[in-house]
Amino acid sequence: MNENVIAICAAYIKAHQTNQLDGFASLLSKDARLIRFGRGTLMGNEVILNYLNNMSVYHRTQKVDCSIVDMPSSNAPAVRISVHNEGIIYVSFQIENNLIAQITFTPEQVDDSKTIRL
Repeated sequence: MNENVIAICAAYIKAHQTNQLDGFASLLSKDARLIRFGRGTLMGNEVILNYLNNMSVYHRTQKVDCSIVDMPSSNAPAVRISVHNEGIIYVSFQIENNLIAQITFTPEQVDDSKTIRL
C-alpha cells in the first residue's frame, strides 16, 4: 500500500475524531472535489472542509468506529467509518502533486481481513 495515502487516511481519522480539521486542511488541494456516492459532488477546499466539519460534529454524537482498510476495487488504502445504526461508509483519496485532489465517499464493501489496525 502507498504509505502517503495511509498517512492521509490516518490524518483524516484523527481530524474526524477530534473535529480538528486544521492539519487535514493543509493536505487538501484548493480545487479539490468530494464525490458523495448518490448524493452529488462538492467542489472547493472551503466547501469540503465545512462539510467534513459538520459530518465530524454529527459523528461525535454517535457511536463511530474508524479504521484504515485496503480497498480491493482501487488497490489503495481507504478509511472505513462505521456509524452504529446507520451503516458503513468508505472514504478514499486521489492524490495529485502531493495534495488531495479528490475524496470519494462510497458504501462499497471491502475485505475486512485486510484491515490495518492503528
